[in-house]
Amino acid sequence: MLKTIPEEIIALKKTDSAYELAGMYSEAECLFNPTYEDNYPTINIEAEACGTRVITYASGGAPETIRMKESVAVKAGDINAVIKEIYRS
Repeated sequence: MLKTIPEEIIALKKTDSAYELAGMYSEAECLFNPTYEDNYPTINIEAEACGTRVITYASGGAPETIRMKESVAVKAGDINAVIKEIYRS
């Protein structure tokens, strides 16, 4: 278990600004969305709309929300697959 977040990983703060949020998505190399049950995870759609690659779990409605060929849905809970995909970014 991680005790600290590595410098390369940026946790986003809450924002009410659509422009600021779009900027955050656009600056990211990828977005990891570890959802297990979300039926329609709009975060995946928003990130891809800004040109950001999405890595998500193949559960709920997540696989149906990714469209970019660079985006991927990996087996839910498979952290090794997630790490592999992050390093591919």
